[in-house]
Amino acid sequence: MRLQLVYRLVSALSQNNFDHSSIVRAIGALLRRSLDHALLLKPI
Repeated sequence: MRLQLVYRLVSALSQNNFDHSSIVRAIGALLRRSLDHALLLKPI
């Protein structure tokens, strides 16, 4: 569900000719944060 939201956000932003590098950086940070969160929640 979250990935769908991110995808919609990206397509909306790219249609508006936003700076792609900042978009990629923001998404990378988001993905890294959610990945860290998932790893923290996952029982070892």
